[in-house]
Amino acid sequence: MQIRCHQLAVEFPGSEQTVQAIRNLNFETRHGEFLVIVGPSGCGQTTLLRTVAGLLQPTQGTVEKIRLPGETNGNVRLVFQENSLSLG
Repeated sequence: MQIRCHQLAVEFPGSEQTVQAIRNLNFETRHGEFLVIVGPSGCGQTTLLRTVAGLLQPTQGTVEKIRLPGETNGNVRLVFQENSLSLG
């Protein structure tokens, strides 16, 4: 699968002002590419991943999931970094 983001923006309402987590982001992955998202804490990496996975809706722009020939599943999977399962 290929992913194309065009003019992607994600905003969150704050107590005093709107917080822009992502602004005017454009990129396209290629078949077989290994993509790494790097940046300082709080710059929007997790917001981007959640938006691409469909867990957050963009405020503006598009996330396009392009299936390659023969692909039957267009889902994006996300594994959270935090411990989110309880075995109690």
